[in-house]
Order: sequence, then structure tokens, then C-alpha cells
Amino acid sequence: MLLTYVITTLKSKNIETVCSISDQGPTNQGAISILRSQCEEGKHDPVSKVAGLRVIHLWDFPHLLKNIRNNLLTSDLLYKDKLAEWKHVIEFFKLDEGICKISKLTYAHLCPVGRNKMTVKLALQVFSESASTGMKTFHHLSGGKFLSNALPTAEFLGLMDKLTDAVTGPSRHDKPKVHRCDVTQDSFHHSYWREMIVELQKWVFIRKDGGKHHVPPCIHGFIDNLRALGWIWNRMKELGFEVTKLRLFNQDTLELYFGQARQTCGSGTNPTLQQFIAGMKTLLVQCVSAPLRESNCSNSAEDSDTHINNVTVILSEIISELQDDEDPQNPTLMRAYGYGDARVLPSYTKLMRQGPSLNCATICSKILSCVELCPTCTENLTTENNSSDFLLQGMRENSTIEKPCPNLTNLFLKTEKEIVKDWDSFAWKPNVRAEVIKKMEEVDSFGWLNCEEHV
Repeated sequence: MLLTYVITTLKSKNIETVCSISDQGPTNQGAISILRSQCEEGKHDPVSKVAGLRVIHLWDFPHLLKNIRNNLLTSDLLYKDKLAEWKHVIEFFKLDEGICKISKLTYAHLCPVGRNKMTVKLALQVFSESASTGMKTFHHLSGGKFLSNALPTAEFLGLMDKLTDAVTGPSRHDKPKVHRCDVTQDSFHHSYWREMIVELQKWVFIRKDGGKHHVPPCIHGFIDNLRALGWIWNRMKELGFEVTKLRLFNQDTLELYFGQARQTCGSGTNPTLQQFIAGMKTLLVQCVSAPLRESNCSNSAEDSDTHINNVTVILSEIISELQDDEDPQNPTLMRAYGYGDARVLPSYTKLMRQGPSLNCATICSKILSCVELCPTCTENLTTENNSSDFLLQGMRENSTIEKPCPNLTNLFLKTEKEIVKDWDSFAWKPNVRAEVIKKMEEVDSFGWLNCEEHV
């Protein structure tokens, strides 16, 4: 078996293998099942013994998340005696698109086809805090008229958002979140993983046509992974590590490297072994001869001009990430209700103010940072009142940011209306910013900003 050969070879070079990672392809499931059957702990946990080492196996988390989303497209999910349904996500999208646009959902999220069905980002943006809190906001502010039966779905999206954070951890570019953190001795992960193992064992999908109950492999894979993470933490602690970075436990690097190698194999659709080896060699040469991306080294310019003269240079290079361009998505859903339809509420209603109010909160924080938290500016731009404008903001983890005053939100809405109305008349001009400022001056006298120091 290739896996045992690699682990044994690495051990001969004094490199210890802690865990292996793969997707849930039939071949991979069969190989891991054989290895687990040869180990006592493998009867209950994803653990096997190879070359005298205890090796823990993880199913690639991005694949599991995509598979849960794909199952939700064709089946309803029964969890905690509640039913999560994909139709509620579609209904929320149509309302959101027509009223205030507080989420990132598009047609590609709701009806993924082709490459979009394989794109992890599209699945994660559905299983997100913004989608969950957005659905709850629509339901609450409409008095239950909109999304009347969608609260279980909204809660499920929030649950998946927390679960994703708890198993993938943060990257360098992620915004900070409470549950998006690395694993430590005192972090919440340990109790949460045990809690979710019990919950996931109760999840059942119900097919929309026929009503058949089934538990797909991705659910069993998630349960295995939560158990595996506990084993990994204990092993890393034995090796002297105090922090475990969960974002490193995936097969993205291998997939990106294989994707680049296939691009150098002619058509790349079905390369032979010889073609793939040739592609890997070409890729290695290209990687070490091309300039490094985002290098911090002071002599990076000199390094980019040197020729390959040492094998250690090849082994020390890092393969740059490949960013695939997404194919354009053809709309397959009925468009949302427009501004002229009866279901859309009148201008400046509570629902329409949620998105602008959240944007104004960010704008307000940046302005106050620039004026060094001037007391007069703070009093003019913010408010202590808990009005309905801040319902969506209060549901999110960044609810500690300043609450913008109604005058600022009104200015945003009025300016937006004027810009949309006259966009074609000035969008082509070289200084669009000046035109926007002019529109702001037309809709508001700014008499409520009375700070003499920052006029």
C-alpha cells in the first residue's frame, strides 16, 4: 500500500508521521478501513499502526463541508428535532436581494453546478454568520411574516459556521472571531468536539422526493474527524507543542501542486504516469527559477536571478498557491422581487436600514479612529439608544463596534438613492469621488456635525 510505504520511508529518514489526510473516495475509504482493522484502537477511532507508529487519519474538512451542502440541496436535514431546508435559503436570498442585501449570496451559491459545486468558498458563505443572522433579522422585523418557518434553518447555518471555525482554525488573513482560533490546553475545542460528536450521531437527511431517511458518508466522516482531532492534540502535546494550528490539517497543498503539475502535461485531462512525472519536473524548475511572491527577504531580488545549482534550493522552495478563476454562473433561479413589487416594504423601513446601519458602523469606527476618538465627534456620530437599526449588528460577533447615529444612516440611504438615480450621468467622469461628495452635500446640510476642531 502506497500510504504504508511513504510512512515507512519517512520514518527511515527520522521523520515521524502524526496523521494522514485524504478525501472520502472509495479507494481511500477502503485503504483506511484495512489499516484500521489491523489496530485495536481503530475499531472505534480513526487510528492505525504503521511501521510501529500510531497514525491518525483525517478526512479532508473542505470536502466534508461541500458534501453536507450538496446533500442539503436534495434532502432536508433533521437535527435536534428541527428541520433545516434549502428552500428557506432561497427564500431569504430573494428577499435579501430585493430589500437590503445584507449577505453575500448569489445564484452560484444557491444552485451550484460544474466547478462551482466543487468550490469550498460557496459552501462556506452559505454556512455563515451573515446568512444566519440575516434570516433571523428578516423574521424578527417582519413580525414573522417573512421566513415564518425558517428559524431552524437559520440556526443550522449558525451551527455550521461555529463548527467550521472549530475544525479549521484561523488563517493569517481571516477576521478575528470568538471560535476561530488555534487549539490550546484551555481552548473551547475539547468540550465542543465531544458535544458535537453526540449531536452529529443524531443527524438524518430526508430525501425531498420519496422521504427516504439516510445518513451520508460525510456525517460519519465528520464524527471520525472530531475524534481524530482529539487524538492529534494529545499526540502534539506529547511531542512538546502547546498550540495546534488546525488550518494546516488539509490536503490543499497537495491538490494545488497536482493541479499545477497537470497544467504542464499537455491537455492535462488524463495524463499518463510518464507525463505526470515530466510535469512535476517542469513545475519544480519553474518554481525555483521564478521570483518569489510576497517575499520578505532583503535579497529576494538577487535570489530570483540565481540559477539552480543546488538540490537544497529546490527542496526549500514553497509552491505558490494557484487561484482558479471561477466560471461565469448562468442564473437558474427566479430573480428576487424588485423595488416596485408589493412584497418589498416602503423606503427606509426597519429591514432596509439593517445593511446600511452595519456599513455605517464600520464607517463610523474608521472616522473616529482618524480623529483619535474626539469626544465631540463621538457624540455626533454615535448613539447609545438600542433602536431596531442595530438588530443585525447586535446578532454578530463584532457587535462591540460603535452604533452609528440615525443621522449618519439617513445620510447613507439618501445619498445611495441619489447615486443610483443619477449614476449614468457621472459614472464615466474621471473624479467620481467628487461627484459622490457633491450628492452628499445636496441631500444633507451636515448641521448635526458641530465639531469645531474637525470641520
